[in-house]
Amino acid sequence: MSEVLQIAQTAWVQRVLGVKLGDGARTPTAGDFRREWQQSLAAWREAIEDVDQQMAALGAACRSTKDPWLVRIAEMGLPAVTGNHKTPLMAACMDVTAAPPDKLPAAAAKAQQAVAAFAQHIATNPQVLGCDANPFGVKVSIRSTLGLALKSLNDTLRLAAP
Repeated sequence: MSEVLQIAQTAWVQRVLGVKLGDGARTPTAGDFRREWQQSLAAWREAIEDVDQQMAALGAACRSTKDPWLVRIAEMGLPAVTGNHKTPLMAACMDVTAAPPDKLPAAAAKAQQAVAAFAQHIATNPQVLGCDANPFGVKVSIRSTLGLALKSLNDTLRLAAP
């Protein structure tokens, strides 16, 4: 088995299963974290783009009704539904990406707080539920799509947080 594959598997076992492997197991390095972080960020960006497209389709369906209230809702779009969580999370992610090794744990802890706040918002916000269960037949999956991406970010941040 290649060393890179073994490192990835060990990191996965520790992160996902919460099991610290015994002798011979290698602790993930800063390079391992950076690779996983870039993958998690890419998954997050893809999830946000997917949901943005879903919300654009929902907005078009709302606008087509010509109902002033639904048109107004359509104009608000994803930023209104996600509250003030996307921008702070993106800023925290940029801080993690730019953090030197000695500042990484603090940046990761701050990013985890932003991830947790965003995840809580999408899990409990009635507007999110309303969009996901819209009556227009438009597939919208804010909770599941963003929820999985936020979990990936959080799991990766655990590797660097204190």
